[in-house]
Amino acid sequence: MTDRMPVNDQSRVLDTLRGLGLPPTLDAAEAQTWRRWLPGGKVPWHELASFENEIAELEERHREVERERDEIAARLQGAPAQDTEALAGWERSGRRGARPEPSQPKFEAELKRCQDDLYALHAAIDKVSAERVAHVEKHRSRLVREAEEAAEKAHERAVHALDEVAEAREALVQARRVSVWSRLYPDPVIGQEPVWPQLGGGRRSVLELLGTQNLIATQHVLEALRADIDWIAGAVTSAQASKLEGSRPLTQDERERARDRQIDEGARLRGQLAADRRTGGLEDARRKL
Repeated sequence: MTDRMPVNDQSRVLDTLRGLGLPPTLDAAEAQTWRRWLPGGKVPWHELASFENEIAELEERHREVERERDEIAARLQGAPAQDTEALAGWERSGRRGARPEPSQPKFEAELKRCQDDLYALHAAIDKVSAERVAHVEKHRSRLVREAEEAAEKAHERAVHALDEVAEAREALVQARRVSVWSRLYPDPVIGQEPVWPQLGGGRRSVLELLGTQNLIATQHVLEALRADIDWIAGAVTSAQASKLEGSRPLTQDERERARDRQIDEGARLRGQLAADRRTGGLEDARRKL
């Protein structure tokens, strides 16, 4: 009767995970993963660049060792057949010369070295990540303040950019109207203009880019983009919101800014709806002429 390894042999499991260069438990692996995570792959602080540079160098070394390990594993797989062939040739030669040394133990030793290196590299990467965690926790107040200031500036920039887009589109419409007028005046067809307020003039090829065939007012698209920008400025998942609310209450300034954004957005939408009604009425009257 052969000996069988127990399914829950923890020492063998740990040895296997260690050989693969992985943390010894799933909890440790998950914690290590989140210590490495960054939003968008980078953060705006130069002081944190040294951590990222060191981790990048370690990860490149890790990839090199992985490639070496895979090459050795492939050679190890074919080692028994090669060793047998070499020994068979030695026997056929009348055992002239030294007996061929088996290559399998050498490859196994090299594979073990690679596995140890991978585990050490994982540990080194995790150590640097842990140091970054400590740095962020120590300076969190300043980092939060600077990050929120940057987010507010980015929001203002996005709002301004959309306002410029709206103004630029209106200028383009007026320029095109004048261009057509200059070529056709005084022919009566100059009064039969495209439906400028509609996105793409209502053309299907344009509407299908948004996955619809329903007519959409361009201004509604701009308002949707403005609403999207405002949503991004305060976007969190429910799980993130729960953590944030548990960590600190909103300041009076934050509450006031949120209230002002809601008021401004409501006024903007009401004004635009009124403008759309006026524009629609003018277009209907023009078509009846």
